[in-house]
This record gives sequence, structure tokens and C-alpha cells, in this order.
Amino acid sequence: MEILPFLSDGRPSRLEIRWHVGALKLAALGPDFVRLLEGMGRLDVSLRAASSRLFDGIFESATWDASVLIDYETLSSLWVTGVHELLRTVDYHRRDNGGADETLRVLRNRFERVSEPATVRAELADLLLDHLDALPHTPASMTVESRWLPLAS
Repeated sequence: MEILPFLSDGRPSRLEIRWHVGALKLAALGPDFVRLLEGMGRLDVSLRAASSRLFDGIFESATWDASVLIDYETLSSLWVTGVHELLRTVDYHRRDNGGADETLRVLRNRFERVSEPATVRAELADLLLDHLDALPHTPASMTVESRWLPLAS
């Protein structure tokens, strides 16, 4: 059973692959970081898929369900808060190990100043993905078991 129903059917999208590869790049920090970022990526993909259907004529129908919009806004807020916490933890971990990253600090600060998460979540996700794309692959990121083995090699 999957909790997030909007994900692809075994053929990952480019966005899913970017999140997966980005998560693997955090393997040197520990498996929890990989799982957390992978989960945040799955949620981002789900919210993007839902938003295209959610806002397509939602207010033109007399029968639209307000709970769907509430869920979307709540999950977007939780996503921003969760990613901010993950970035904060990664930043502290790197500083403790002598590897401060100014780009990561700037990105973390962007997440701190979000007032309407539902409207900027996708933009923030793209910024995070761009940061992850720029990270080098490490030997640790190559040893984590991949759910898409052909894509990880």
C-alpha cells in the first residue's frame, strides 16, 4: 500500500529520478538523511501532480471539496517545514565536521522566510534540486541500495 497515490507506476519521471539521485548524495551523512529526502521528494512529486488537477477549474464547480484544498495547503506547509529542518540538520552536521557550505546556508534561509508554502513550495523544491544536482557523487552514495537499480548505475 502506498500512502502517496500520485506517483508513477514503476516508470519514474525525471523529477522522481532527480529526487532519488539527490537523496543518494546525502548517504555519507547516514541512511536516515537518504530516506527523509527521498520521502520529501515523493511528497513533492505527489503535490505537483495533485496541483495540476486541483486548481484546474476547482472554483467553477458547485461541488468542489474544500478538504482537498486544505490537505494540499497543509501538506505543502509540512513539506516546507520538514525540508527546512532537514537542511538545518545537514548544515549543522557539515559545520561540525568542518565543511560549511554557504550555498546550503542561503538555501536554508530561503526556507525560513516562507509565508505561503502552498504557493512557493514547487519553486523551493526546484532550488533544492538544483543544489543537490551540483553536489558530487560520493562513494557512500553509490553503495546505498537503490529502488531503481538500473538508473543508479
